[in-house]
Amino acid sequence: MNGSVDLSQINLNNIERVEIVEGPLSVNYGTNALAGTINLITKKNKTKFGGNASGYYETIGQYNANGSLDFGHKNHRFTLSGGRNFFDGFSPVDTSRVHQWKPKEQLFGGFKYASKIKNIDYQITTDVFREELVSRGEPRNPYRETAFDDYFTTHRISSGFNVNYAINSNSSLTVLGGYNYYNRKKNTYLKDLVTIEYFLVDSDNLQDTSVFDLIFSRGTYSFSSDSSKINFQLGYDINVEANRGKRIEEGEQQIGDYAAFGSLEYAPNQNWIIRPGVRYSYNTSYKSPI
Repeated sequence: MNGSVDLSQINLNNIERVEIVEGPLSVNYGTNALAGTINLITKKNKTKFGGNASGYYETIGQYNANGSLDFGHKNHRFTLSGGRNFFDGFSPVDTSRVHQWKPKEQLFGGFKYASKIKNIDYQITTDVFREELVSRGEPRNPYRETAFDDYFTTHRISSGFNVNYAINSNSSLTVLGGYNYYNRKKNTYLKDLVTIEYFLVDSDNLQDTSVFDLIFSRGTYSFSSDSSKINFQLGYDINVEANRGKRIEEGEQQIGDYAAFGSLEYAPNQNWIIRPGVRYSYNTSYKSPI
């Protein structure tokens, strides 16, 4: 929100490793990848029955628990996962109500299915996420018996598929796609600190809902051979995003980005490698450079 990314909403429990790829990768991933990319590699489905559970406690008020269950049959592999993260809030000076680091609860779950048919590997995933963050206000003067509290509730749904077709030992085709949904509600309540009752404040300026939808697809065809002096990759990117909310002009806006790219690797001898590449994209809202 407002240009900031809440990294705590990225669930890392199903991540096997994190790769940092340095160097300009704008041809493959667009202008935002001018300095490199961060690649999150998810854990692979297990072929046999198994499971795990873990917990984490910190005296500052952090309570986390998560687990997963794997099972498979022949070429079919399934994974179910879920968990809860809870933070009680913290301030250097204990005010018993107002926290510099806000209390929040996260609930998350996921489903993953993977299989293989001949030379085709495919995977389907769905992840759900819910977070509630509470920002409690200072008691109001003169009697300090009421206070305004803000509740921020976020819902995320991420669904996707990944298909990899090994055409032969030197070439492969990979297609992925998916749908992401993001819903963030902000509600302001007036709390009676004597009776502990909540009343929703009747003001449009204090209530807000922002909704984002993203449909995306990416495909690449790669040819790579140790015996060949020329290797190459061709691909496309499609991203269509829509957002709705009271702070959005006309209540709803949409932006689309469509790109095609290609790169070539030419090795004239053992000491030289030449890698030219080009990316052309069309954006519905602004001009995008080649």
